[in-house]
Amino acid sequence: MPSSVRSIFAAVGLEPGASVPWGVKTPAPRSGPRTGVYVVASTGDIDETDGAQPTFPASLDALDELLSQRPELLLDGERPDAHSLAERLSGFWLPNEPILYIGLAGRRVKRPPEGELAKRVGEYYKTKLGARSPHAGGWFLKTLSVLDDLVVHCAYCDHVDRVEQAMLESFASGVAMEAKDGLHDPERVMPFGNLEHPPGVRKRHGITGAKAPARSRSQDHPPAVPRASDEPTPTRAMTSHDVTPGAALTQNITAGDLTSGIIRVPKATKRVFPDEKGEVQVELRGEDIGERAWDPRTGLDRERSGVLRIGRAASRGLEVGERIVVERTDDGVRLT
Repeated sequence: MPSSVRSIFAAVGLEPGASVPWGVKTPAPRSGPRTGVYVVASTGDIDETDGAQPTFPASLDALDELLSQRPELLLDGERPDAHSLAERLSGFWLPNEPILYIGLAGRRVKRPPEGELAKRVGEYYKTKLGARSPHAGGWFLKTLSVLDDLVVHCAYCDHVDRVEQAMLESFASGVAMEAKDGLHDPERVMPFGNLEHPPGVRKRHGITGAKAPARSRSQDHPPAVPRASDEPTPTRAMTSHDVTPGAALTQNITAGDLTSGIIRVPKATKRVFPDEKGEVQVELRGEDIGERAWDPRTGLDRERSGVLRIGRAASRGLEVGERIVVERTDDGVRLT
């Protein structure tokens, strides 16, 4: 049975709050958490389940523009045209489902005046198709001819990573078996715009190069020389006043970490990362640095801190003694 907006929020004990047309700023709550989850749907009626588009509403103009912006884009290793790209995307369209995307907005060190949820939704709006940041994870939606007709439904809450995952699980469990069998990837079922669920498990869409390549730092800036001491730097080390409660943090950066180009992740923060060793997409302080090696280091003998290998070049902006806030994004992790 198709999921309504209300039923998806109810699955995690939430009531949908503000609903705004696509492109309109989400109002911040007067009190309580400003983090939360949001649903992009083809209807403004939170109880409606029959407002979905029966066929994939492709925007060939948008796909032509994407191909123009991303000459490196490939489909199954070959250069597609707009029609073949639209055909592949249609393989992920669920014709009876009004819910097209489920997202989250976690805590940030520098809390935006409008709140994290409003900030994150705004980033989704402004990220152009083919761009890598600030919010490219749900780029499938930008290929729709009905994009401007979509509605964003929000609910404010804490523990947004767990809440979002539970919502995605509820959505997948409600999709009819016949509809699942008709998908290009029938094993990884999620709303059209979501590309990853659970963390580390991505849709098998066969599309590469749809986002701008990761930027490298300017060669005009010489590498920072790590300090010899592992002692925290008082002016840079985070204190309880710098971090909001419940934020996921890395270990303190050491001189050895800077030399090795790694970030160590304590057990409590590993929940933000994939459970298994592999590559993870990383955004480091506003710069997308691409996929980096992640090792949770959960050996049989004892569990140690996980290691994210960002490389020495990416470590230049870090300093000994500081801790970094980590939050999960649609296609990886964000470190701020």
